[in-house]
Amino acid sequence: MKTVWVLGANSGLGIPFCEEIFKRWGECHLILSGRDLLKLEEVEEKLKKKFSRITLLPFDIEDFDQIDSALVKVNELGGVDMMIYCIGLGQRSNFLEMDWKVFNKLMHVNFTGVAYLLRKFLNIPLSQGRYVEMIFVNSIQAVLPIPNRTAYSASKGALRNFLNSLMLELKGKNIRICQVFPAYIDTDFSRKAMDRQGNKHDHKDSNQSKGMRPELVARKSLEALWSGKTELIISSFKYKIIAKFYSLFPNLFKKLFILIRG
Repeated sequence: MKTVWVLGANSGLGIPFCEEIFKRWGECHLILSGRDLLKLEEVEEKLKKKFSRITLLPFDIEDFDQIDSALVKVNELGGVDMMIYCIGLGQRSNFLEMDWKVFNKLMHVNFTGVAYLLRKFLNIPLSQGRYVEMIFVNSIQAVLPIPNRTAYSASKGALRNFLNSLMLELKGKNIRICQVFPAYIDTDFSRKAMDRQGNKHDHKDSNQSKGMRPELVARKSLEALWSGKTELIISSFKYKIIAKFYSLFPNLFKKLFILIRG
């Protein structure tokens, strides 16, 4: 039986990922992680009809000691065959008005925490010679930055470059990594985003409400991984074109953006 570790299992993407995996692999051992045990129990309740073995492993990605303890438990459980990383925190604030603790928190949740996690986690499968597949749900704002997302874009861009460098370092090892860059997804992600003082935005933005279904994102992410892709933008054709235009003509894009925004 394969073991799948879903981090950020209560993010809105956790259940769709597990259901898509069930279609491919059938019965698996699920390890579900997130900060809130009660929410993880709600996810478990929705999945237990398909998965008879579910382990709840709550921890905070900001706490290195908790990460270390979680990894000890994962090792005791025999390691994993797949990691799906959905943890992330959003931002709704201007950089110059932002409390510095908000900037640090965004960088830690979206980048530093996962880097620390991987530094410790990868020793497990590498020492075992075990093949592991990994999906990281990044953001289109890693490749297409916009205003009032400075810390968020920086953290996601850092994650992108970190993972791309890591993939090259792991060449020839039994580790397959794919990161996906979705545009807006119809989840509660924007509600949990932080304002300039660190309070919850507590509002579902219209772009979020009109966003892609989580099931679509999960399916396309797994298809990308299993087809050998290392990166994939998941979005409407419009956002793909905008992201491509930005990558080819960044100076012109910024001029046009300023002109349009006034």
